Amino acid sequence: PPATAYLASRVMKTVLLTTVALILLPVWLEGAPVLAILLFLTAAFCLTLVETLIRADAIELLGTDLIRVSALVGILMSFEMMIAASFVVILAAGYLNVARLSQALAMLGATGVSILLLSLVHSYLLLVRFSAVGVMVMRQNVVAV
Repeated sequence: PPATAYLASRVMKTVLLTTVALILLPVWLEGAPVLAILLFLTAAFCLTLVETLIRADAIELLGTDLIRVSALVGILMSFEMMIAASFVVILAAGYLNVARLSQALAMLGATGVSILLLSLVHSYLLLVRFSAVGVMVMRQNVVAV
């Protein structure tokens, strides 16, 4: 069933990312935090790519259309990260200007709204990612016929 594949792929991705983070912790502590971050983000991208293809039942695209699939997932992930970074910057600026309790409560409310909006954006971009991979699979099947 698809639910089992979704759960298994998510659990494996989480376990592998946690393992990578623990392995890179000494790299961070020894004075190479930029290297640790780059390696972690690379692992996260690769695992997200594989997870997307597993969930879309299109793992064969790794062999037949690796560049386009990687570019598609990379563009959508970078777009999502830019939106999230924008929210973080806006919220950080807001928190830095807090002077009263009412302003702090307003910023907590803004944080909650931001989390809700980011969750919606993430869900939408996830749907776009799966739809785009599905279109790639359909295009490949049409060309093959």
